[in-house]
Amino acid sequence: MKEYKFYGVDFKTELKLAIIVGLIFIILWPAFIFFYYKLSGLEYLRWIPKSVFFGAMIIALAIALISLHFLGKKFRKLWLLQIKDKKILIEYNKKKKEINLDQIIKIIINGGSELRYFTIITSIEKIKIRLGTGVLAPFSKKKDLEEIDYFTKQLQPYLNQNFIKNDRRVRLSPPGTIKLTYTRKT
Repeated sequence: MKEYKFYGVDFKTELKLAIIVGLIFIILWPAFIFFYYKLSGLEYLRWIPKSVFFGAMIIALAIALISLHFLGKKFRKLWLLQIKDKKILIEYNKKKKEINLDQIIKIIINGGSELRYFTIITSIEKIKIRLGTGVLAPFSKKKDLEEIDYFTKQLQPYLNQNFIKNDRRVRLSPPGTIKLTYTRKT
């Protein structure tokens, strides 16, 4: 069978990146305000102009997003997915997992034009794959998103036969939004 290769992160790595970038922002914003306070010779901190306050926030946010871009490229891993003999073979971060299709309880596929969340839930574990090309999720490229979509299309006949499809999109969802949940038929 075809092997699907793409770059992405798992949920824990995405959470670590969010915490690191949040800390960068939280540390830099007050630091810039404090440096302005010390360099300007103001008597009280409350005399700092609003423009400096919000300017420091924008600069700290820009630095945090730039660092997220580089950290996202550093922390991303190569994922290999393969469907073989009623099994999904998953290889990432020097780990190999083999999941029988019969063990899968639920598959959740969420995303938009620049983001995909692909979750496989079994009775034993959850595997959460995150792919993104946007500013807040710079882990992948456009071809990686297409690759996970091709994998989903290959899995589609099995999902239609053995799972109940629930489309959770609402009227206000932007075009290109995907919110699918496949729950095993009982």
